[in-house]
Amino acid sequence: MEELAFYRVNPSLPAVRQDFTEIAFEAVNPQRTKVTWTIEIEVPISLGQKALNLLAGKMAATLYRTILTAGKRRLEAI
Repeated sequence: MEELAFYRVNPSLPAVRQDFTEIAFEAVNPQRTKVTWTIEIEVPISLGQKALNLLAGKMAATLYRTILTAGKRRLEAI
């Protein structure tokens, strides 16, 4: 049975540009899967861009951790 997960990312202020996303799944053992989620993210603003990019990366990590945790719970309930 195929399970799909849907999520929506709300617009942020300032806007964030994300040109690349890759999700890799690697079986570690029958009960564990290693997930590597790689993104390229940028806040296209010249003033304070480095700090904003770091903040955007941390926010993205929180977002994707939430998505993966919800998916894990859903799969474990099946």
